[in-house]
Amino acid sequence: MVLKKLCSGLLISFSVILFISCSSEDDSSNETSVSVADFLITIAENPQVGQLLGTISGSTNQGDVIFQITQQTPLGALEINSETGELLVADSEAFNFEARNEVSGIVKVSNGIVSKNADIQITLTDVTENNIFQGDVQLTTQEEVDLFGEGSYTAISGRLVIGNPDSFNSSISDLTPLSSLTTVGSDLVVIKNEGLESISPLSNITSSLRDLMISSNPNLTSLVGLHNIETSIGTLIIGGNSNLKNLTGLEGLISAQTFLISANSSLTSLDGIDNLVQISNRLDISVNAILNDLTALENITEVYDLNIFSNSQLTSLNGLSNVALINNLSIQGNDSLQNFNGLDGLIEIPISFRVIGNNGLSNFQGLESLERVGSIFEVVDNPSVEDFIGLNSLQEIEGEFWLNDTGATSLIGLESLLYVQNIKITNNNYLLRLEGLNNLLEAPSIDVNGNSTLIDYCSLQDLLTNTNQFFNSFGNAFNPSKQDIIDGNCSQ
Repeated sequence: MVLKKLCSGLLISFSVILFISCSSEDDSSNETSVSVADFLITIAENPQVGQLLGTISGSTNQGDVIFQITQQTPLGALEINSETGELLVADSEAFNFEARNEVSGIVKVSNGIVSKNADIQITLTDVTENNIFQGDVQLTTQEEVDLFGEGSYTAISGRLVIGNPDSFNSSISDLTPLSSLTTVGSDLVVIKNEGLESISPLSNITSSLRDLMISSNPNLTSLVGLHNIETSIGTLIIGGNSNLKNLTGLEGLISAQTFLISANSSLTSLDGIDNLVQISNRLDISVNAILNDLTALENITEVYDLNIFSNSQLTSLNGLSNVALINNLSIQGNDSLQNFNGLDGLIEIPISFRVIGNNGLSNFQGLESLERVGSIFEVVDNPSVEDFIGLNSLQEIEGEFWLNDTGATSLIGLESLLYVQNIKITNNNYLLRLEGLNNLLEAPSIDVNGNSTLIDYCSLQDLLTNTNQFFNSFGNAFNPSKQDIIDGNCSQ
């Protein structure tokens, strides 16, 4: 009986202990916990207000957590979505690298009375910011260049002139202090800097320029440094740079209104402007003493006025074959040029075509596609021109056709010419006959004078017989009247 009671007591005690133990384990498994992770990022300075920086990592084993910023440096820099943990920029000025290189804080992540803290560390990186000089800048000495460079300007709202247009020599030799510039609002002029050998420190300039002038820098050997300038320029002048050998550095140029390449005595080619496709106004290539290669112009399809003047070593116009129309074309004083090869795509010259003073020019080969010339066609002072072969497609000259002081003995090559408003044939001392004008249908005025060997006008007989126009001849070896020619008395 005693043993039975003892066993019953032990069983009851064991049950109590087991109950207490189970209750303790159940309480532990229901305890609330919160987990967090620190927030570490690196961003560029000056983010915008409201910019999302990221999301604070915070979770709980039951229910939801609430996010709260309890500390931040500087104050007011950050804000947080209390439900999602999204961390946002509240004050962009607080993220200025020049003021600090870090924004920090603490976020409390809580579930009821249970919470943990997440550290915030946002590292800032410096960003080059626009530092704009308002107005025009002219730098005439190296000291002025150095002083201006101390401002670390990234932009000039107006024009930048480097050198002194009113003095032959400036003391400028180093443009490195200007290397922070990315924008020039108007014109860039580099002029009369005897000691300047390189403009490469200007290579960060990427803006579009109104005008660009690189002139009278006798020791400048390259235009490298201009390659990032945007594609279109108003007026571009490259002149008087006596050591410049090519135009490398202008590869970014696609179009210009006016382009003048003049008096660069060491320039042998135009390499560097191979991407140029349009000159909406005027292209002048003049007085470049040893220039002998224009092939870099081969992508040009449009040029309004083209003047090629006094390039004494230029033997060919190869590079211009994609130009079909030039309003005004002047080829003057190029003593080594023998013909017009390179202009084989030219179909029309609507205004004027002037061929003057090219001592080596012998014919017009290369102009086989030319059909029309507008107000004037002058062939003057080209003593080596032997004939007009190459003009076999020319049908119309709306204005004046003037031949003066050529070496031609006839006008062979002009057989397709049908309409001319006014013909002047003067002072051609080797001209014997007017053969080549046989097919003219209309020429209201013809003036032939001072051709000391001219004896044959018979090519004009049909024209003078069938039309009513002015005809005059004097000072030639033979000077028939209009009626003489109509009557067959047209040669000696």
